[in-house]
Amino acid sequence: MQYQKLKKCIDSGRLQLRRGEAIQHYLIVIALAGFSILGIYIMFSAKDEDQFERSVIFFIISCLIGLLFLFIQYRRLRFVMIETELSQDEIAEVINKVAMRLNWKQTSKGKNYYTASTPTSFLQGSWGEQITILLNDKKVYINSICDLKKQSSVTAFGRNRKNVITFKRELNLIEMVKKTAKNR
Repeated sequence: MQYQKLKKCIDSGRLQLRRGEAIQHYLIVIALAGFSILGIYIMFSAKDEDQFERSVIFFIISCLIGLLFLFIQYRRLRFVMIETELSQDEIAEVINKVAMRLNWKQTSKGKNYYTASTPTSFLQGSWGEQITILLNDKKVYINSICDLKKQSSVTAFGRNRKNVITFKRELNLIEMVKKTAKNR
């Protein structure tokens, strides 16, 4: 991950996507925008008032659903920030432990970042997740979204939340153990 992208992620608190990744991430919104355009076309080519009213309703509903998904997909790009006193080596141990437990496959790693993905799991209803962890001073940022390199997906059935919560709990547990040992 380039320094500029890393800095922009931390400054904005959001995962930064390249154009192709953004299209993949917002594909449901783009599809619903297409339905809205179709609704406009039907509206203007309506032969009678009844068909016009149905097309207006279709247009409004597709716009509202599209806006809802735009909001949902936009929110999914936020990082969860965790303040910690752990060293980078200790954080790396936590990452490795959680990665083994949740079957993360490292895709890239640097001094201040770690990215991973999970395999497709038809039994758990997921095309896979993309996990991004950033380190900055005494803060750790984590994000988990549906894998942008695989089939577009609207939901991961709680797996993204599980990735974040498991990592956060493990990080807090190690920090608590370390503090307890220090106070003895």
